[in-house]
Amino acid sequence: MSWAAFRRYIALYRPSRGRLAWGVLLSILNALTLIPIPIFVRQAIDEAIPARDINLLLTIGTTILGLTLVGAGLSLWGGYVTAAVVRDAIKRLRQDAVEKLFLVSRRYVTSQEPSVLHDQIVQESGRIDRGTKAVFDTYLPGFVIVIGIGAVLVRMNPILAAITLGFGPAIMISGRFLGRALRSRVRHQHRMFERFSRDVLRILRTMDLIRTHGAEEIEMEGIAVRAAELEEAGVQQSVWNKAYSLSQTTLLALAGATVLIVGGIFVAQDKLSLGDLISFYAGFALMRGPLGGIALRVPAVIEGVTSLTHLDALLTEVDARPYQGTTAIDFTGHLRVVDVTFGYGDEPVLDGVSLELHPGSVTAITGPNGSGKSTLVSLMLGFYRPTRGEILADSVPYPELDMISLRKMMGVVPQHTLLLHGSVAENITYGRIGLTHDDIDRALKIAEASFVADLPDGLDTDVGDEGVFLSGGQRQRIAIARAVIHRPSILILDEPTNHLDRDALHAVINNIATLQPRPAVLLITHNPGVLSGVDAVIELKDGRIVSG
Repeated sequence: MSWAAFRRYIALYRPSRGRLAWGVLLSILNALTLIPIPIFVRQAIDEAIPARDINLLLTIGTTILGLTLVGAGLSLWGGYVTAAVVRDAIKRLRQDAVEKLFLVSRRYVTSQEPSVLHDQIVQESGRIDRGTKAVFDTYLPGFVIVIGIGAVLVRMNPILAAITLGFGPAIMISGRFLGRALRSRVRHQHRMFERFSRDVLRILRTMDLIRTHGAEEIEMEGIAVRAAELEEAGVQQSVWNKAYSLSQTTLLALAGATVLIVGGIFVAQDKLSLGDLISFYAGFALMRGPLGGIALRVPAVIEGVTSLTHLDALLTEVDARPYQGTTAIDFTGHLRVVDVTFGYGDEPVLDGVSLELHPGSVTAITGPNGSGKSTLVSLMLGFYRPTRGEILADSVPYPELDMISLRKMMGVVPQHTLLLHGSVAENITYGRIGLTHDDIDRALKIAEASFVADLPDGLDTDVGDEGVFLSGGQRQRIAIARAVIHRPSILILDEPTNHLDRDALHAVINNIATLQPRPAVLLITHNPGVLSGVDAVIELKDGRIVSG
């Protein structure tokens, strides 16, 4: 993981740094309550018990019990505070990631598998959450306990402490070697999960195609392969997780056994009191618990670090939106495309295209499939930036404009209708605030969508996922109602005859003409039969204007 990614993540905690410092302090205080316990154990065994001093023994026991209870309370309190802080930071991380999707270029979004982006935002942030909690809940108090009790043990018996510390290099070397292997397995498991998720999402998207072609068996064979790959990757990660934790706990157990054996010899030779040995071993046991906990949580931290690297790439390394302007205008619908050339690769899709749209006029762009009509719409919407030429809204160049503000004054009916899983009313009013039932009724009339009144629940009827419960024509009429409900300054109809016949389309265009002020209407079609009554016709062929 790069330090830049780590610094960006740490910056998420700045708004809560006061609470974070308090949570960390509580965790440190919890750890400090355990440090005196070995000293009290030795006092109990070497002084209170031999002297049969019941009062001293009760005082020592009560003190140890009190320290334990106070430590538990501090641990619970600190855990609550740090959990709240981490939760807030992860919430900001997830919000930043989703916001980034709105800021990146359309080229980047369309080039990525949605399942991969979903995994980066949802799955990766969850792993970062678990890894961060492991640091605050286990690593931080664990290190304080180890350092504090280690210092006490060195003071109690330097020789036994040296024996204990002698296992440190072995623990570090094994941890480094196995940790590197574990990181590799974690990355591999993430890749296998992305592949499996991508295939499942593809099946959900193409279910009708799969059933139409009877391809269920073929798809199941492919999923079986992906599931097996994911299972194997998961098994490998689990094995290396176990190997890591076992290596650490086994070395700690060996250290404990060595301390017991060497300490027992010292007691037998009268070089060490029994109280010293028991108290030292008790202190070692207090250290062994946190060290074992750290070993068990290392996989979660490794996964969190790996996920932070992946998610940081989304937040910092992807293409930015093509336009970064901030000027908001009261758009009238006057739009100019001036000598625009554009291509998705080396070959231009549009070459030297110029046209002008005026408020109240209906302009049609016609041409065969692949002539560049939909690409021209994408450029008008600011999804891409021309490689040459410029586009202006009310004589203001696109690079100066706030494109989000401009698009709010546009209405678009795309070639492939997009509906959300929700009610008819929710789809019509999507993205707009403060609309009334009168606004909805007016939009439905313009869209010739009288069928809505006959639906089982009217405007409250659920359209299903992507509008599956409606016909193609019904979906398109709802899309038209959604595009006109806010009285746009420019209305773009991209291939509306996919689901509307000529008479229905002309009725809709005539209804649009009743809007005040009248918008500029751009009609994209390859059907010359719907061109009667338009104010201007522009013909595209191979990315060039050949007439109009």
